[in-house]
Amino acid sequence: MSVTRTEHTLRLAGHDVAVVGESGVVRARWTLRIDGDAADVGETARGDLVLRGTLPDGSPLLAEVHQGAFGPARVVVRHGDDTEVRFTGFVL
Repeated sequence: MSVTRTEHTLRLAGHDVAVVGESGVVRARWTLRIDGDAADVGETARGDLVLRGTLPDGSPLLAEVHQGAFGPARVVVRHGDDTEVRFTGFVL
């Protein structure tokens, strides 16, 4: 485990999905990747951030990030109306 980078991957509808958090100078940078390509990127020092993407079949994909000022970040990945995975990472 690293405090400068966290990456969680899953396979949805035959596609590789990853949510990557990386430490920045002031804010953490979060990227939602679908099959290796960045679908959405956002930064936050703390609070909530929603990353949006669309799988090749047209179905919506969301990664909801809650970044704490101190402590772990919580991420929920949603595919359509279903919650697919929840995970905790840590980036500064």
